[in-house]
Amino acid sequence: MSDEICDIIFRESNRKARQFFDDDNAKHPTREPRSWISITESEFDAYLGVLLLSGVTHSGYVHTKDLWNTKSHPLYRAAMSVRRFWEISRFIRFDNGNTRQQRKQTDKAAAISDVFSMLNSCLRRYYVAEANVTVVEQLYAYRGGTGFTQYIPSKPAKYGIKVWWVCDSISSYPLQGQIYTGKAPSCERERNVDERIVKDLCINLFDGSGRNIVCDNFFTSYNLAKSLMIDNNLSKAIEAMIGRPIRVVDDGAHEAEERDSTGRLKVKENCYICSKRRPTRKACTLCNKPVCAEHSKDLPQCDRCN
Repeated sequence: MSDEICDIIFRESNRKARQFFDDDNAKHPTREPRSWISITESEFDAYLGVLLLSGVTHSGYVHTKDLWNTKSHPLYRAAMSVRRFWEISRFIRFDNGNTRQQRKQTDKAAAISDVFSMLNSCLRRYYVAEANVTVVEQLYAYRGGTGFTQYIPSKPAKYGIKVWWVCDSISSYPLQGQIYTGKAPSCERERNVDERIVKDLCINLFDGSGRNIVCDNFFTSYNLAKSLMIDNNLSKAIEAMIGRPIRVVDDGAHEAEERDSTGRLKVKENCYICSKRRPTRKACTLCNKPVCAEHSKDLPQCDRCN
């Protein structure tokens, strides 16, 4: 974690805590005033250590009182008191709360956008990717009210914050991420989301490097593959889960023709293999002859070319 990120957390967390205690003291003038002890760098390091230790020991769902029990790991009690841990967890902030509402009009993730941008800079600074990088999605389990919490039934957590990542294919090191905040504030439906995500994550980092970008069938797009290979000197290895490779046609061949997501030409003819001459709207990507689904086995190539 960089010094810039820590400075933001220290400044905004202490600001929020002092503001709360000042307001609380004003509401209860007869009571003994309370004050906030500022978070220091060493104390914040201890706080992060407690969070890491709870993850290593799989104690995410254990009550904090039980973690500070004498029968629990001694590092919890050595780091700080449980009450101080509660206080830091209550007031920790990553942005200026006084200007958040104004920034949320254009950015739903305004509460963490600045820190997340700094995190991306740190990730790129300390690692150089290999020849192959992978674009994936990750759902961070979270059920709080953020305005962009996603519900994905197929994921183990089901509810959470979805982040798109581009990672090194060998070490799985994250190189850059993008938080998915849902529909834009203009309320217009975004088209070609898959193409935009891959370009946002990869173009600035790997433009002209010749690296292979590996992703699943969600990002499978003929236009994206052509753009990455021709315009940006990036090859795109589409490792689709359903086994549908994309074939990019060179020299502008059939460029004006309409194509589907697998790169096949859309035609209105009869299958050249069928004895019944079934009507079809697909063509083989190798011979460009019309072929039905039965004689292409759900692949871009027909049975004779495959």
